[in-house]
Amino acid sequence: MSEDGNLINQLSTENRSEFENTSFSNNISVSRKLKVKGAYASLRFSNNNSRSENSSFFNSTREVFGNNANTEIQNQNIESNNESDRYTIGASYRNQLAENLFYNFDYEYSTENQASERNVFDFDENNGEFSDLNENLSNSFEVRSQKHIPKAGLRYSNDTLFMSFSAGLNRTELKTDNLIQDIGLESNFNVFAYNGYFAYNFKNKSRISAWFNNSTQIPGVNQLQPVRIQTDPLNIVEGNPNLDAAIVRRFNLNYNKYDYKTRSGFGLYSSYTYNQDQVVPVVTTDDDLVRTTTYTSLSGGQQAYLSFYLNKSLKKTKNENDREDFSFGTDLNMSYRRNLGFSNEQLFTSNIYSISPSLSVTYEIEDLLEITPEFGLSYNLTNYSLLQNLDEEFVNYDLGLNTTTYWPKNLTWGNDISFISLGNVSEDFDSTSLMWNMSLGYTFAKEKAILKVTVYDLLDQNINIRRTTGDDFIQDTNQLILTQYFMLGFTYKFSKFGGKDPNKGRNF
Repeated sequence: MSEDGNLINQLSTENRSEFENTSFSNNISVSRKLKVKGAYASLRFSNNNSRSENSSFFNSTREVFGNNANTEIQNQNIESNNESDRYTIGASYRNQLAENLFYNFDYEYSTENQASERNVFDFDENNGEFSDLNENLSNSFEVRSQKHIPKAGLRYSNDTLFMSFSAGLNRTELKTDNLIQDIGLESNFNVFAYNGYFAYNFKNKSRISAWFNNSTQIPGVNQLQPVRIQTDPLNIVEGNPNLDAAIVRRFNLNYNKYDYKTRSGFGLYSSYTYNQDQVVPVVTTDDDLVRTTTYTSLSGGQQAYLSFYLNKSLKKTKNENDREDFSFGTDLNMSYRRNLGFSNEQLFTSNIYSISPSLSVTYEIEDLLEITPEFGLSYNLTNYSLLQNLDEEFVNYDLGLNTTTYWPKNLTWGNDISFISLGNVSEDFDSTSLMWNMSLGYTFAKEKAILKVTVYDLLDQNINIRRTTGDDFIQDTNQLILTQYFMLGFTYKFSKFGGKDPNKGRNF
């Protein structure tokens, strides 16, 4: 809508689709230990083969109002077929260089062939069939890619210290062909890849660790192909063949001290990510609010995360026969994300901040009952460099209660109740919901069999409202989801096959 409240455009769509997907994947590895402890040689192979077919009938009516009023109708049958075959082989070798010090070599080669065919047939009013091939909206891609990743590294470890570092070259060769529009593209990407890890165990059962690495993200075919995609008449997309490979650099630092026997401890986790040559959208919006999106490579996108947790058992005695336990847990999560993009040839940034504390308390009588009330909130702030009117600040609340009883014997009754209040959706949507899931299980046959009945959304109040904060827009959606339903489950534990207990000497 315009600033004075007049409708600029309107779009209604109907889409009916049928899908058929098949996939097959496999992993095989062979390794051999060498004479020195910790030394080995290995070979590995993997494959992933997938096929998908999609037939859809797409009908849309776009109306543009104002001085240049017009109506555009798309009534189409879209047939899509996609095939993907990826094969990977690799070899690794590690041997001792000195006491507790090892060197390693690694090589990996992968090849992938993709075929994507999309035929769009317009409705022919003369014969009443979808028979007119729309070559502007149709495409037939063939994509072939090869990756070569040689690496070398060092590794040191003893009872308290562990360190490792490896580096190599990640080379990707990409070739695509659009058979309908006779457009081809060849791209080669070479990136220096590395990763490192450090960990130290203190005498007081605490541990500090850090790791860093970089990874390569090759642009998608739809982002590279200079082909105009107009399935959504209000959002037209066209690729850019001059995109670079994106490099994601990550760093993590963690510290924790936890006693599993008493279930008490605390920890601190942090991470930072920087995006170099990230593929970002370049959006142009005309006077009729029709968006045309292409892509470019841009550096500067960032993410940061910090989390702290504390768990404490307040058990009064150290007597192992004491069945009562009272504990609490709290955590604090903070995050920051900086997004980049272009809107009508202007560079913009969006900064998203989030702080989410929570608290839970648990009272437990072993083999009798467990009660856990919990509360959490999430404070969110988003700032836009171009469209300050889209800036938003809101708080979401979550209040829950989990109960489990184990009485009478062999009977388990569980309840999961949560109340959610969303502070960031418009008045046209329900902002609160009360969810209650209940289960009742019965154990029999010498505790080998469990019969369980579960009721999801007992009060039939589940909602699926979501606010999407884009690079230059805010959107509220209410999606149709599966609400109240019942489930009956049966589980039986087999302890022996062929006269042998498979659990002895094995871990599954």
